[in-house]
Amino acid sequence: MGEIIPNKILVVEDDAMVRGYLATVLTDEGYGVTVRSSGKAAKELLKKEAFDLVLTDLIMPEVTGLDLLKFIRKNRLNSQVIILTAFSDMDSVLGALREGADDFLIKPIDRLVLHKAITRSFDKIQLERAKKNADEKYHRLFESTTDMVFILDSKGIVSEMNTRGLEIFGRTRGQIVGKHYKRLIQKEDFDEAAVAFSRAEEGKKSKFTARIRPKDNSLWYFEFNCSPFYEEGKIQGVYCIAHDITELKKLQNRLEEYTRNLEKLVEERNSELKISEERLRALTSTAQDGVIIASSSGVITYANPAAGRIFGCNPAGLENQPLESFFVLESKESQKNPLKPFLKQGGETMPAGTTVEASAKRKTGEIFPVEISISSFTVKEQSYVTIIIRDITDRAEMHSRILKRQKMESIGRLAGGIAHNLNNILCGILGYATFLKSASDKGTDLFRYLEIIEDSCNKASELVRHIVEYAEGGKYQVEICSPAELINGAVDFIKQTFPHYLNLKNQIGLIKLSLIYMMAD
Repeated sequence: MGEIIPNKILVVEDDAMVRGYLATVLTDEGYGVTVRSSGKAAKELLKKEAFDLVLTDLIMPEVTGLDLLKFIRKNRLNSQVIILTAFSDMDSVLGALREGADDFLIKPIDRLVLHKAITRSFDKIQLERAKKNADEKYHRLFESTTDMVFILDSKGIVSEMNTRGLEIFGRTRGQIVGKHYKRLIQKEDFDEAAVAFSRAEEGKKSKFTARIRPKDNSLWYFEFNCSPFYEEGKIQGVYCIAHDITELKKLQNRLEEYTRNLEKLVEERNSELKISEERLRALTSTAQDGVIIASSSGVITYANPAAGRIFGCNPAGLENQPLESFFVLESKESQKNPLKPFLKQGGETMPAGTTVEASAKRKTGEIFPVEISISSFTVKEQSYVTIIIRDITDRAEMHSRILKRQKMESIGRLAGGIAHNLNNILCGILGYATFLKSASDKGTDLFRYLEIIEDSCNKASELVRHIVEYAEGGKYQVEICSPAELINGAVDFIKQTFPHYLNLKNQIGLIKLSLIYMMAD
């Protein structure tokens, strides 16, 4: 442990007996004691060495105790001074107290009285040292902070301001201290400041934001934190710490401006989106083609009126339904799903103008052909597909008729070639039969056979003509004929066409079959 340094006491007494008594008592008390026999010697020692306490006789030759007291106070020596005197010197003691003496003792000096006086002096020394340390700490804190700190008295007058505050305003202490706080802030902030200062004077903490204009006339924003300022246990004013929030305020203003602009932009975008949605809804509502939007999981989320007409139900009835309820997604022939490449996250999109044919199902279960165009899009990381549907039932039927007509035209061309060759053959047979008939006698078997050949050739020629006309789409000749002849002709044809094992002996049934055959033809 370090050595404890005792409190130093200087005893100044011209009486040797008193001087020795005091030195002995104080040394026994544990103090560091130095003695001098005159005021002059004490002055010389005080110039060189500091003492906590000076015990001095009031009446001494040359330099009195009062002279020594004045010397100590004039030179601001941090020493307590106790005057030693007799009853007859009380007027001089009062004068010494007025000059700054801390205490006095009347001779003869009782040891207990001396002890109490010394203790009071050193207690006062400790208090003064503690106050000095506190003041120094407060001053260091007061001056070292980067914030502006100032004190207002009860009238709102600035009684103190730190160096940082003076730097902010660009003024000297004399230009700030002693002036009202309203000279520091903008007029627009007076009311808010008055409320905050009033609360602080009531013992409550408060804060407010105000603008100040330094010497360069720029505008700064500060947040003022106000607390009651106490002295000797009583509120004497307001203690203020002002933090510079200029950059924060600028950032806040920019943020507010950005927020306003963003809100305006969002409002404009919402308006544009609403117009776009209305246009899209008007377009899809009047479109002749069906429009369906489905999620990547294959659930329909939107259907326009045309889609409802195509599938034979209300558009709302299509929504939230799976696509397989209205499309044949797996063809039995190819086992290929035409929508599969598009029904996935980030699915494919058909090139513009590209379509694919598929089979769809009406609400009644009827399967019908459609032509579809598919595109994919993503909203909030969720993929969707847009399917444009066109019912091509009429076109498919038309295509089928065209194919049939083309087939019949091919058959007609083939039949025409065959008919031409048959006619050439029949022409030769009929010509030679006629030639032989003219050279034969009537009534003979040969003549009768030739007539049969001639009649058969004429019928064959007529049949070839009918085949050609039918293949070409029908060049029909309107003429009056007997139903009996038609039925008999049909019966003969049926007997030759149908298998021999069919029983056609029932004439009524045969007539019915003949009529059905003619109606089908």
